[in-house]
Amino acid sequence: MLRPGGALLLADSVPPGGAPGRMFARVLRRFEHLADNLADRLPAVLTGAGSAEVAEIDRHPTVLLPLAFLRGYKPGIS
Repeated sequence: MLRPGGALLLADSVPPGGAPGRMFARVLRRFEHLADNLADRLPAVLTGAGSAEVAEIDRHPTVLLPLAFLRGYKPGIS
């Protein structure tokens, strides 16, 4: 749980770019636990859970899937 005004920072695998990456992602989508990651749904999930100002603050390539770094805040302190 976050206190009001607290920040949540997390890293998540996201859909790859380019034709080879999209083909690789198509194979990985068969694994249910990766489907939401590859559909880039995490920002919407965080917003739906009450986080405010959810934003991708950075992205880094890796060998398999890029990592996105996300930040969201719990509303409550101005």
